[in-house]
Amino acid sequence: PEDLGESEGQTVSVPKVDEGTPVFRNIHFKNIICNGAKRAVRLVGLPEMPVENISFTDVILSAQTGFECLYAKDGQITNVKVIPQAGNVFGVIDRSNVTIQKAFCPAGANPFLMVSGIKTTGIRLVDTDISKAVKDMVFEKDANTEAVLIQPR
Repeated sequence: PEDLGESEGQTVSVPKVDEGTPVFRNIHFKNIICNGAKRAVRLVGLPEMPVENISFTDVILSAQTGFECLYAKDGQITNVKVIPQAGNVFGVIDRSNVTIQKAFCPAGANPFLMVSGIKTTGIRLVDTDISKAVKDMVFEKDANTEAVLIQPR
């Protein structure tokens, strides 16, 4: 399904972690250029086993929709340029401890960052100028505005 995050008043059933639970961690994407994709990135872990320590560095993506992460933790997005035709540039859903550093904000981005889910915490925007966005951030599905910290250079 398109929207896998928890809705207000609705919870996701989380299976018990066992030997059959897949583990995805320590994956690094670097020096990638993609033009004309349907979706820039859709990184989806499991509620019981988030993808962990995923990084994107020096990446340029032009796509119909932006960069979305769901059920993930401890990520790093550095020097990434995402140019979606519509919607948010970055979306984080039930994600923790991600740093978006030196990211490009296209003029008219609406919004630059969509934050969703009560479990989303520790999102850091570092050295990223979001002044060209029509709307810098949107918070949905019980996301806390304190989940995002903006750090200038």
